[in-house]
Amino acid sequence: MTRTHKLFTTVLGLGLLCGTAPVALAQPAAEPPVKAAKPEAKAPAPENRARALAVVDRFVEAIGGAEELNKKRSMRTVGTISLMGMTGELEVRLIPGKGMLQHMVILGPDKSPIMESSTGSDGEHGWTFDSMSGAQLLPDSMHEQLRRESDPSSVMRYDEIYPVIEYMGEREFDGTPVETIRIVDESGLESIQHYSKETGLLIGGEGDQDSPQGQMRVQSKMEVYKDFDGIKIATRTTMVMGPMTMQMTIGTVEIGQVQPEDLEPPMPVQKLLEKVAQKEAEKAKKAGDEEENDGEG
Repeated sequence: MTRTHKLFTTVLGLGLLCGTAPVALAQPAAEPPVKAAKPEAKAPAPENRARALAVVDRFVEAIGGAEELNKKRSMRTVGTISLMGMTGELEVRLIPGKGMLQHMVILGPDKSPIMESSTGSDGEHGWTFDSMSGAQLLPDSMHEQLRRESDPSSVMRYDEIYPVIEYMGEREFDGTPVETIRIVDESGLESIQHYSKETGLLIGGEGDQDSPQGQMRVQSKMEVYKDFDGIKIATRTTMVMGPMTMQMTIGTVEIGQVQPEDLEPPMPVQKLLEKVAQKEAEKAKKAGDEEENDGEG
């Protein structure tokens, strides 16, 4: 597999739910990004953390409020993507707390599929699949990111999720006055996020993302928020990672229509997950047998 294809499939895999999940989002900030810090680094003063959390709370209200997000309704998002002069189609289905399935298709000049990529989670394991690399499990850290980013209500748990939350002050992002915060999760992945001073909406940032090809820096910009059944979602997102730029445009969002069977992964992934489940069962049985033998001794 070429490096270009690896980056291509990684961009597809990371292009998830950029409308409601404030993940590693943006374009370069007006100032150079702060170098990522490990969670064990000295945390900002409590009053600084509180100010950053106030910015996030305002965002929650701006996109619909805690009551709407706590409903944890399923969501089906359909849109288009543009990448390296090519266009394609995007569909994301999710049931918060249960799982998600994302499918992207890149189309050729005659509109026939030339590349497909799927990413998903059953709540226990994350996976990715395409015709060139086959089915693969996501690393635990990347799966955890995926779980967070596929649950719109996770934005209300910043105080629990992120050991480091820092208010970085006011600045301009893409000509818009913003308030900027910095967050670092337990694995040390950093995101810098820019929230519009006028609307409170998240409009950009940049941050680290785990991927099957290693940790990468992702930049993106979010625009054109629209209301879908009580929740505002950015319908246009531009993501930049290395040499690639991808634009995603959301056309329709259906709330509360996704069923568990709609999250069924491709057959190669199902077979992989069956093997993983078998190995985990054998490991658990072996551990139980050893514990029983130790007790008899």
